[in-house]
Amino acid sequence: MGVIKRQGIKQSVVAYVGAILGLVNILIIYPFAWTPEELGLVRFIIDSAILFNPLVLLGLTQVAIRYFPNFQDEENKHNGFLFFLVAGVFCSFLLFSGLYWIFQDQVLQLYAHKSPLFQKYIPYIVPITGIMAIGSIFTAYCTSLKRIAIPSIFNLLYIKIALPSLALAYYFDFIGINAVVWGILASYTLRLLSYLVYVKNLGQLHLKPDFRKFDGDILKEMGIFAGYTILGGISSILATQIDTVMVASISKGQLESAGIYSIAMYMANVILIPARAIWTISSPIIANAWKNDNVQEIQKIYTKASINVLVVGVLLLVGIWSCIDDLFLVIPNGEKFKAGKYVVLLLGIGQLFNVATSVNNQILMYSKHFRFHFLTLIILAVFNIGCNLLFIPQFEIIGAALATLCSLFLFNIIKLVFIRYKMDMQPFSWKTLQLLLIGGIIYTLVYFIPMTAYPLLNIIIKAVLITSLYGVAVLGFKISPDINKIPQQILKRLRKK
Repeated sequence: MGVIKRQGIKQSVVAYVGAILGLVNILIIYPFAWTPEELGLVRFIIDSAILFNPLVLLGLTQVAIRYFPNFQDEENKHNGFLFFLVAGVFCSFLLFSGLYWIFQDQVLQLYAHKSPLFQKYIPYIVPITGIMAIGSIFTAYCTSLKRIAIPSIFNLLYIKIALPSLALAYYFDFIGINAVVWGILASYTLRLLSYLVYVKNLGQLHLKPDFRKFDGDILKEMGIFAGYTILGGISSILATQIDTVMVASISKGQLESAGIYSIAMYMANVILIPARAIWTISSPIIANAWKNDNVQEIQKIYTKASINVLVVGVLLLVGIWSCIDDLFLVIPNGEKFKAGKYVVLLLGIGQLFNVATSVNNQILMYSKHFRFHFLTLIILAVFNIGCNLLFIPQFEIIGAALATLCSLFLFNIIKLVFIRYKMDMQPFSWKTLQLLLIGGIIYTLVYFIPMTAYPLLNIIIKAVLITSLYGVAVLGFKISPDINKIPQQILKRLRKK
């Protein structure tokens, strides 16, 4: 866990800086500068590019992590592996662009009866998808090199700085909505250029072709794995992230509803920040552990990752839900966005269960059972789309959140049962139940404490109370040995100084 702990902490620090920027953006700048419809358009463009990303990536991000150990050789420049990845994505993007050019009339016709903003800006999704995909390849390549902190800065901070800058420039009439969309494209381009410079400075920018190690057997194995990964990648997004696109497309409020939903979704997704750091750095380690048949190492990561990320997740969910009404009173135009209040709760519960199930995706994805993982994703994608089609017309954005909650629960329960049955591993302990009880008790205590008439002061008071009570309880009951070591290490360093 040494590398996981160090890199996880580094990425979490970057992620929380990004989260603070994101909170300022989501709670202050976006509601101030954009109408819900304009914010809905921005999220529709970005989320649509994310949705199409697996079609362009062809499963190569997971291929990069799983098969990098087979090609890793510093002296031989990793045997042309990076060139293979980049060339593959570039060719698939050309095919994707060609298909869009052929069917663009049909695509635009689908949105002919909706907001005119749809038809005008849908074409911009294509180049953003391509640039985003190549950036994803470099993210996976850096992850294989066990470098995730600097790439996290590129992935988390660039768009969080660019979007609010564009929003403010738009609000003060320095630019129009057209320039905002071009600015989104420019920010992803800058992220890609930063990757190229970073990897070059590492001495790992090996783009010279070398196909000596790409024999028939390895290509066949990689092709089968990539095929399942393509289906899994598409299905994963359909199962967990298509909600914004579907809200914009089939809800009564369309782009306005999508804007409200995006605010609520961001609040809930703060819970994922520490988990994403652990998932990212665990991937190459678990892949290597499976290669060496080191099941004990995998079980160790599985258990520790679960309780460590759950400690932070419970704190965040309790804190957010305790302050939710005051948050909507503080943010500009909060009365419009308050319609997403229960979206925050439903998505927050779903993401808490998601992080509690730990690295089950990585365990399945890099094992011999990867086919089961990807086939399950396909089933769940169909399930999620069906739930969205059923719930959104009836319950609007609450329906989209409910569909995502059901998908997250079903998907993770299936994986938990399969891993327990096939591999005799599971991530939970009695400490998991203790932690949930601590969170519930602290929420109840804070709920009955009288508050002031000032929302911002209420948020500060609740944040201090919840963090203090929760921290004392977690350390006192020794919920996580890793977390209990942190104050001990800090005190030790202070004594030395």
